[in-house]
Amino acid sequence: MAALELTDASSSLLNQQTGSWSSVVMNEMGLNELLPLFPPLLAPDAPAGTLSDAVAALTGLPAATPVAAGALDVCSAALGCGAVNEGDIYTILGTTCCTGIVCRGPQTVNEATRFVTHTEAGQVSLPVSDAGRYAKH
Repeated sequence: MAALELTDASSSLLNQQTGSWSSVVMNEMGLNELLPLFPPLLAPDAPAGTLSDAVAALTGLPAATPVAAGALDVCSAALGCGAVNEGDIYTILGTTCCTGIVCRGPQTVNEATRFVTHTEAGQVSLPVSDAGRYAKH
């Protein structure tokens, strides 16, 4: 199945309130006619299908093994370190370095504020890439 999961889609053209592709953004960019070409959206824990025969043969796993949609790295990291409740703060140090806070929805902070959909339904994670400067202000 060709699909994209919500946390990854939220870094670009997703309407986070509806959980669907943003027709407003698509219209502003003159891309409405391309909307039917975009893949369906899945929740991170939604089944995306099963292993292909080739992967099953390569790994020795049954072809019927379910495959979940997955999640964006910063959202997976937040979930993995237990940042799932409103107000939880987390820091990621790796290829991506950021500090984030779990919110119920978009908050007005400053022009650099960026929101992505959290792995937990209805929550939004705020990763801040320039963590030191953000904390200072």
